[in-house]
Amino acid sequence: MAFWRELDAEARKAVHQLPPLTDEMVAACETKFNVRFPPDLLHLLRSQNGGLLENTDFKFHGKDCGVTGIRGIDDGEGFSCIRPCSDFMDESDPLGGDLVRQLRKKAGDPARLLCFADDEVHWYALDYNHLNSKGEPTILRVLTDEDTANCWRVADSVAGFLQGQYFGDPEPSVQLKEADKLKLIAEGGYTGKSRVNRTPVQISWKICSQRSRIIVLSSEDWGIDKEAPELRRAELLKGNLCFGGELSEENAAELGPELTDLIRPHVEAESIEKYDIGVTPTCYLLRLDIQPQGKWVKVQDSKPYKGKWKNSSDEVVYTRVFSADKAALRRAMIAVAESCQGLRRFLG
Repeated sequence: MAFWRELDAEARKAVHQLPPLTDEMVAACETKFNVRFPPDLLHLLRSQNGGLLENTDFKFHGKDCGVTGIRGIDDGEGFSCIRPCSDFMDESDPLGGDLVRQLRKKAGDPARLLCFADDEVHWYALDYNHLNSKGEPTILRVLTDEDTANCWRVADSVAGFLQGQYFGDPEPSVQLKEADKLKLIAEGGYTGKSRVNRTPVQISWKICSQRSRIIVLSSEDWGIDKEAPELRRAELLKGNLCFGGELSEENAAELGPELTDLIRPHVEAESIEKYDIGVTPTCYLLRLDIQPQGKWVKVQDSKPYKGKWKNSSDEVVYTRVFSADKAALRRAMIAVAESCQGLRRFLG
């Protein structure tokens, strides 16, 4: 499997590609930043001087991460070039200055953190404030979110970082047969076709109970990916389940105005709604929500990938099931509510 993503003609026009790496380019950039680049990074960039990755899935210390692209070496200051983290923060701005102070306290001099890779939210830095036993930079994953800067060490070297690329496991972590050992609350699914390419769409699910928990096991094939279906397991505490509702003044005060505005549309939305994803017949979804500030829904996903399984985990604020029969989802919602003693709110 190729490391770098193959771009079509249109994508090549949209994505700035750096010229092939030369020794002169390396020397100029090392002098500019007063560093020595790790040999493993230079070896990689000599094959292609930065770009998007074909396989963006990585795992570090057992945590699912993404790396969409790796930056190249050039004397420019574009987004596709390796640059110090300090270049992205305006220290003269009050908010930018605060982020710089936070990052300096947690990771050291931002000018010694060279951003060399990105995902949709985070960026990855060569940490020249903290070198490994070979004198090479360790690797930080950095997030600057509104007024907070956080960072985590993900690897001891560029080689260790690249070894984190995740190609899959022999078996899926989600096993649908788990439902056979649980108490069934409701089951259903959706069968239809994509309106775009007329491919079959097939969804099946079971909502189960295990003591204080709700466990939802599902198989989803939306007719989009040739390698399907995707298997999904979601787990939430019964005491945190909430079908619709409203944010109380107490909730709003605890959450703060910004977070309240963010989650209010979700909390106050109807639990059963149309799922407009371009399929026929009409597909509806039932959301199993958690209460504000409750423990989040733990989700495991297993996707087939080139003869293996990509297994990932996450925490979300709700899980969902699908059906063309809105009344069937209504019955499932009632069954779930009846199985949960102390359900906070049930809107009919």
